[in-house]
Amino acid sequence: MIYPKKVLGISIALLSCLLLSFAFFLNRASDAHPVDTIARIPQEYMTNLTLTTYNEDGSLKDSLSAQHWAYLPEQNLSVVEKPHLTVYKPDQTFWNIDALHGKIEQPTLGSIEKITLQEKVTLERPQSATASFILVKSNEMQYLPKIQYAKTDELVTITKQGLQVTGTGMRAFLDKGSMELLHNVKTFYTKARNDG
Repeated sequence: MIYPKKVLGISIALLSCLLLSFAFFLNRASDAHPVDTIARIPQEYMTNLTLTTYNEDGSLKDSLSAQHWAYLPEQNLSVVEKPHLTVYKPDQTFWNIDALHGKIEQPTLGSIEKITLQEKVTLERPQSATASFILVKSNEMQYLPKIQYAKTDELVTITKQGLQVTGTGMRAFLDKGSMELLHNVKTFYTKARNDG
């Protein structure tokens, strides 16, 4: 027959063992910081940042801004929120590239090799005296700033005056103002855009 004092003693002993095991587990979990967890902590972050690059002759090359920019040196990249990029051309035209998120591959904080733009990506060249309006929409796009080249393997919609073109995959040579769709290209004629 088990007496109430023995039941209480056994219960207290089991509760003590449980609490000690829990405390030991928490202590080990807090001591272990895997490298990949540490690597996700930014070395530095900035808000409402604009980074402007100039050509050798002093003219504007491009301007990249973001609402939030977190630099992760262990991964050689930055993570940005609401990136906006303007690429300036010698003929006084420019391209705007916008997205909700982005990743910037950069071996150092001051150099950018590739920008991967994600979610609701738009590439737009506004109407000017020397260039017609173009709007490109996709869900993902990569941009290589050194050669002013954009590409995607995703579905793309291009809107120009009087037509809309869709396709899968795109290469855009912004330095030359040309682009090509790679697969399943379809063209639809639309009502001409009226800017006035």
